Amino acid sequence: LHPELVNIAETIAAASIAVQEAIEQKKITLNFHLQEELPPIKADPNRLRQIIVNLLDNACKFTPPEGRIDVRAEARSDGKGGIAAQDYLLVSVTDNGVGIPPEEQGRIFERFYRAQSPLMVEAGGAGLGLSTAKALVEAHGGRIWVESEPGVGSTFSFVLPISEMTQPAASPDDATSQGAS
Repeated sequence: LHPELVNIAETIAAASIAVQEAIEQKKITLNFHLQEELPPIKADPNRLRQIIVNLLDNACKFTPPEGRIDVRAEARSDGKGGIAAQDYLLVSVTDNGVGIPPEEQGRIFERFYRAQSPLMVEAGGAGLGLSTAKALVEAHGGRIWVESEPGVGSTFSFVLPISEMTQPAASPDDATSQGAS
């Protein structure tokens, strides 16, 4: 990873461009619900974009024509992120697609696993997108999960820490003023 301060809203916008053709072909409505003034996070911008592209790509594949995808991003400090940091960024991609049966939800982040679905033949893919997204989220100190109901749709969410990662590094002047040499 090559972390730097990243604007998540800009990253989501860039990721959505990567799936624009699929969105247009299926006439899917893509909605954004981004909290105003999201704090920057320290992350690898290319890998963060890859995570979001993978989630959007899956949502496109398993959403029927004229369906809907909602992307949400918000900063939280309620301690419910399930990661060490109290403050975290929550990003969710929700579709109104085919959904995932409960018995398959525990396996969808495994490499090469492809859930059984009526759209599977159409969707294609090698079953690596979600396992890659999981590995990249975890490499950033976060976690990823799915909530899904067959016939209703799925929500893939991930959290990344904010507070510890976005604190500026101490400058040499700070160390000197504290008596360090």
